[in-house]
Amino acid sequence: MLKNFLKTAYRDILNHKLHSIINIAGLAIGLASCFLIVLFIQDELSYDKHYKNANRIYRVAVKGQVGTEEINEAVTASIMARTLVAEYPEVEKATRICPTPNMLIRYNEKVFNETQFMWVDSNYFEIFPSRMLYGDPKTALKEHHTVVMTEGTALKYFDSPAEAIGEIVNYEDGTPYKITGIIENHPENSHFHCGIISPLSSWEWNRREYWLGHYMYTYILLRENSSWKHLESKFPEFVNKYVAPDIQNAMGMTMEEFQKSGKRLE
Repeated sequence: MLKNFLKTAYRDILNHKLHSIINIAGLAIGLASCFLIVLFIQDELSYDKHYKNANRIYRVAVKGQVGTEEINEAVTASIMARTLVAEYPEVEKATRICPTPNMLIRYNEKVFNETQFMWVDSNYFEIFPSRMLYGDPKTALKEHHTVVMTEGTALKYFDSPAEAIGEIVNYEDGTPYKITGIIENHPENSHFHCGIISPLSSWEWNRREYWLGHYMYTYILLRENSSWKHLESKFPEFVNKYVAPDIQNAMGMTMEEFQKSGKRLE
């Protein structure tokens, strides 16, 4: 029976070559498109899933309107992280990331302009754990003027990543930094990538704190069974409590006057 069906199909293809070619080509293109779409969606949905607590990690953003300028930023004030932890029990931890897209790093005669450089809080690995190939993730960022490299970055300066531990590199201002850790390369399906990270405590400008100065990414880890929607519903009161005084100092108007004039910040 099957043999007869195949013979009939074969004869039909030979008798209607153009029609058959169009149908087969259309079917092939359709199947290939479906496979590509499925692979693309799988890749998109896999982003940041390699972090153990990915479902509890959130990034704080700032939205608003000042005059004709629309504010829609993923960066916040440097003081945001620790204030959220102090203010809301549902926030278990918070950490900050401040990328510096061009940082000159020197080791002996080797000099590279690192485009994936980040200043981070010392608890960075508690929220974004990475497999530490060499060094201790609990202590690698605890001291001032230390640096953690990815395996790929370390190979630019050393013959093997293991050689890097304890060595000193100099940043563009000449300050020496001790290499305290080597981590695995960042997965491609991550919304940020790093090659070198250093503790924010080493950065002098980090001491300036101002609620209207937005330049750091703030990530929070919610406690188990906490709702981000419930937390977000408290943010208007948070803005009135902490941001309003800086708005009054900077613009000479209360938060109520600020909002009545058509401006907003949330």
